[in-house]
Amino acid sequence: MAIHVSYLSPAELLESVGSVVYNANLRASQAGAEASLAAEDYVHLIEAWDKRCAYCNHALVTVLLEHMLPIARGGSSALDNVAPSCDSCNVRKGNQTPVEWLSPSRYGEFEARLETSRVRYSLLAGGYPVAVSIQYSVGY
Repeated sequence: MAIHVSYLSPAELLESVGSVVYNANLRASQAGAEASLAAEDYVHLIEAWDKRCAYCNHALVTVLLEHMLPIARGGSSALDNVAPSCDSCNVRKGNQTPVEWLSPSRYGEFEARLETSRVRYSLLAGGYPVAVSIQYSVGY
């Protein structure tokens, strides 16, 4: 049985994201994309999203790393292209961008949560602003 992410301390969360971040960076590197995500940064990002899925806003049960712009479509494993995701959203989104996958109303909610997570991340990571762009093209 998986331990619910919301019950993990920052230290336990850091321990559980190590292999997830390593595998994401490995996939990006093999595709020739940027692979610069650090486990500590991903922990801050999960906490900035309030330990919730970036897409459906449900509490996370397991630690997954979602590439908003998929690696197969030119995305990277850089901080500005990843978000926490639940199992269901991760699978259903597949190789699409958030713009393509979410309905217009759900995309608006996602954008609002993304903006909030930017502010929270800045505070968690030492007060430095983080520029995150979610302007993805719809075409391949």
